[in-house]
Amino acid sequence: MNLLQPVLFIKLYELLQGVHRNSHFPIWGVASGERSSEANKWNRIDENDLVLFVRDDNFIGYAIVKAKFQSENVARELWPNLQNSEIRQYLLTFEKYVEIDGLTNLTLRSIFQKSKLVLDSFQLIDNNFSSKVINAIVFEEPRALAPSTQGFGLTAAEKKIIELHAVKLAIEHLSTLGFTEIEDVGDQESFDLRAFSPERQISVEVKGSTGPASSVVLTRNEVDFQRKAYPLNGLFVVSNIQLIGEEGVFAQGGEIKFLTPWLIVESSLKVISYEYQV
Repeated sequence: MNLLQPVLFIKLYELLQGVHRNSHFPIWGVASGERSSEANKWNRIDENDLVLFVRDDNFIGYAIVKAKFQSENVARELWPNLQNSEIRQYLLTFEKYVEIDGLTNLTLRSIFQKSKLVLDSFQLIDNNFSSKVINAIVFEEPRALAPSTQGFGLTAAEKKIIELHAVKLAIEHLSTLGFTEIEDVGDQESFDLRAFSPERQISVEVKGSTGPASSVVLTRNEVDFQRKAYPLNGLFVVSNIQLIGEEGVFAQGGEIKFLTPWLIVESSLKVISYEYQV
């Protein structure tokens, strides 16, 4: 606050002092952009909005907006080496800045993977993504990693790591079996992989677990689809996957079991949940 006081109008200084109260606060700014495109985005940001910071496609931190103002004098004070066209005069101040851990970064990358947003520039997130982003940040608490079964006792981020690792191993295994084209369709279909070989096309369900995986959890849609897809289908299970590290968690290893064709036997299905209308 003391650094900026000489270049702030009195009313603006009083505003920031009233908002932040202490002498230090995070601040960031953007240039006007081509035809004021960046300034127009900045103008749509409000107090208490969430801002994500990205470096090299990795989410490194977030902050909550407390105030915004336009000041070329402040921008030149903060970034004296920028050219005139790059002056970040559209400014945001934040309540605090929080670093994003490895698990949450992976979850956020998964959320944005299929979006058309360019993450190396200033972008606005629409409502389709905002709730997912907030859930990933607010509800993902770092914890000690412990052995578990297929998803039970794992955070959403850890489940995603297990899922991606199992899919990766499935693609590698199917390639060795002569499938020359393999599509990851898990976000659009009731199965995970569509695999093509010169002789046939199969639909594969993929499951991963940090435990022995003597059983796997299937949704009704997954069961219904695989019944119809038989015999051009398969179940790929990776058990005993290891989660390594704390901050930058990743998965390794696992024991593979591949059933194809996969005939779902009624006696092997066990109901573990019900829908009850009230």
